Amino acid sequence: MGDEPFTTPRENSQNISSRRSTSPHQAAYAGQRAEVLFGCYRRGDANDPARYVAAITAVLSLYDADLIREVTDPRTGIMTNEKYMSFMPNAGELKVYCEGVAARRERIERLGALPAPDPSRRLLARPEPSQATRQPSSCRPTTRTIRR
Repeated sequence: MGDEPFTTPRENSQNISSRRSTSPHQAAYAGQRAEVLFGCYRRGDANDPARYVAAITAVLSLYDADLIREVTDPRTGIMTNEKYMSFMPNAGELKVYCEGVAARRERIERLGALPAPDPSRRLLARPEPSQATRQPSSCRPTTRTIRR
């Protein structure tokens, strides 16, 4: 998701955090979704589960509720990514994943803002060949058979 060669530069985390303020409701929602994410794995390998949930909550609270829901949903979220099917992501890996989802959403939004293609332009008549582009039959390339 982040390896496309022609993407616009991403904002760093300082710009994101200064632009977005985390409301208490958003932080509480991010905390609930962090617990959902933590509960989706068979075994939690976090040394301190409370700090793990706090770190994941801090990362998730940087994003809007729709993105939080998508990233932590057991059907569409990070746990469906092959890399994170067996092991819980750390906060940095989750942030990279969230940035990729946010970048994909921005691309879809930009593509949606483009004007719709004009279907009448697709079916233009084939131009007639001019006299200058026609080759006389004597100038046409011939095929030669090569015997071995």
